[in-house]
Amino acid sequence: MFYCRLNSEQSDEILDELEAELAKLQQEEKKLEDDIGEFNEEKRTSRESMVEKEALEKKCKRHAARELSKLAMNEDEISSLQLRLLNATVWLKTVQDTNVFDACFKICDEGTVGVINNLSLDRSQREINAAWGQAALLLTSLAKLIGLEFEKYRILAYGSRSHLLVLEDGQMLPLFNLNGCAFQSKDYMFDAAMVAFLELMQQLEVRIRSIDATVFMPYEIKSGVLEDKYGQSYSIRKEFNSEEGWEKALKSMLRNLQCYLCFVSVFLAEDTHK
Repeated sequence: MFYCRLNSEQSDEILDELEAELAKLQQEEKKLEDDIGEFNEEKRTSRESMVEKEALEKKCKRHAARELSKLAMNEDEISSLQLRLLNATVWLKTVQDTNVFDACFKICDEGTVGVINNLSLDRSQREINAAWGQAALLLTSLAKLIGLEFEKYRILAYGSRSHLLVLEDGQMLPLFNLNGCAFQSKDYMFDAAMVAFLELMQQLEVRIRSIDATVFMPYEIKSGVLEDKYGQSYSIRKEFNSEEGWEKALKSMLRNLQCYLCFVSVFLAEDTHK
């Protein structure tokens, strides 16, 4: 009986040990399961991170490609702008070296006839009127550039229909001929306008000599007449004049205008470099 009790006690002890061992194994199993779960979670997280990393890398590559494309376009645009800047610099230098009035107003002679901007002062009525319009524009521009305000008359440079406005009474003097192209067609108002135009040229000469007293013109203007250094005079009027005399007067007038043009061009160039 004692032996049976002893065996029973030993069995209980063994059972307790086994149960303890089982509990320990169960704990280890749970820990392993937890570790496996953590490992799987880390693996999943790592896979997701890898996917995100790959997506981010692809996104960065696309962004880099776009930026490189923009950079290339910008470089092309910069090159284009640099070329345009170079062209503009060359053009500006050309403009600075170019006398604007010499480029805009060409005055020359064709034998005994004066010509301004390829418009002759002895041919058709239309061409003569257009030439007077160019002369009116030139005289107006030169006066403005040297700060001269004309007295008695104001030039209205309207091309082949230019006028002189009489400031005292508002009368309009036509600086063109409407009575035909032949020299024989006389026009008192046209004559009056041409005489007034010479008077304005005299005012410009006075202003020029106030700037430089050493300047002298090839023809002296006296009451509608242009006189050379030899005392030969040419009337600007068509009335009581010959066709040859009138042509010489117009040619002389253009030569004086050409001198005004040269003086003002030099004056402006010197003023610019001060």
